[in-house]
Amino acid sequence: MEFKLTIFQRKSHNNLYVAMAFYYFNRKFNIAVLKIED
Repeated sequence: MEFKLTIFQRKSHNNLYVAMAFYYFNRKFNIAVLKIED
Protein backbone atom coordinates (compact mmCIF):
# COMPACT_ATOMS: atom_id res chain seq x y z
CA MET A 1 0.00 0.00 0.00
CA GLU A 2 2.84 2.38 0.84
CA PHE A 3 4.34 1.86 -2.61
CA LYS A 4 1.06 2.74 -4.34
CA LEU A 5 0.65 5.83 -2.15
CA THR A 6 4.18 6.92 -3.05
CA ILE A 7 3.42 6.62 -6.77
CA PHE A 8 0.24 8.65 -6.32
CA GLN A 9 2.09 11.39 -4.43
CA ARG A 10 4.96 11.60 -6.93
CA LYS A 11 2.75 11.54 -10.01
CA SER A 12 -0.19 13.52 -8.62
CA HIS A 13 0.38 16.03 -11.45
CA ASN A 14 -0.39 13.36 -14.04
CA ASN A 15 -3.71 11.68 -13.26
CA LEU A 16 -3.60 9.54 -16.41
CA TYR A 17 -0.22 8.07 -15.44
CA VAL A 18 -1.51 7.42 -11.93
CA ALA A 19 -4.57 5.58 -13.24
CA MET A 20 -2.52 3.45 -15.62
CA ALA A 21 0.16 2.65 -13.05
CA PHE A 22 -2.37 1.82 -10.34
CA TYR A 23 -4.37 -0.37 -12.74
CA TYR A 24 -1.22 -2.23 -13.84
CA PHE A 25 0.05 -2.90 -10.32
CA ASN A 26 -3.41 -3.75 -9.01
CA ARG A 27 -3.99 -6.25 -11.82
CA LYS A 28 -0.52 -7.75 -11.34
CA PHE A 29 -1.23 -8.06 -7.61
CA ASN A 30 -4.59 -9.74 -8.27
CA ILE A 31 -2.95 -12.28 -10.59
CA ALA A 32 -0.35 -13.06 -7.92
CA VAL A 33 -3.09 -13.56 -5.32
CA LEU A 34 -4.98 -15.89 -7.64
CA LYS A 35 -1.84 -17.98 -8.18
CA ILE A 36 -1.27 -18.21 -4.42
CA GLU A 37 -4.89 -19.24 -3.81
CA ASP A 38 -4.74 -21.91 -6.50
